[in-house]
Amino acid sequence: MTAPPQRPTPIRPPPPTHVEVERAEHARNLLQNPALLEAFEKLDETIVRAWKNSLLNAQAGAAKGDFTSDRIEEVAAQERETLFWQHRALQQVHSALTNFVRAGRIEDAATGVSSVVGRGSSSAGGTGTVRT
Repeated sequence: MTAPPQRPTPIRPPPPTHVEVERAEHARNLLQNPALLEAFEKLDETIVRAWKNSLLNAQAGAAKGDFTSDRIEEVAAQERETLFWQHRALQQVHSALTNFVRAGRIEDAATGVSSVVGRGSSSAGGTGTVRT
């Protein structure tokens, strides 16, 4: 009889550095900041609304004489492309902050609880664990 195949030991990434942990704390604080979250939401809504109205805006521009009516589709497409890249940049900022939080997490092998370890808000003013 042959022995059952052994599962390979999972490769764990090295623990985060002090800088990564500190960056994760700052990023987590930003992602929990109501003003920043509202700004992300409002920017997203504004960009999507402008994207949906790009053809109407181009038609209005042609009606005002900003350009000739044969360029309406071209102008609308240029506006949509600009809005696409703005939306993409907004998503990338959010993603970068989320990735900073992930990079600073330390998972406790025994409990499976992920934590950002660093200068927490302990009442003693020392080092604490901030759970995310």
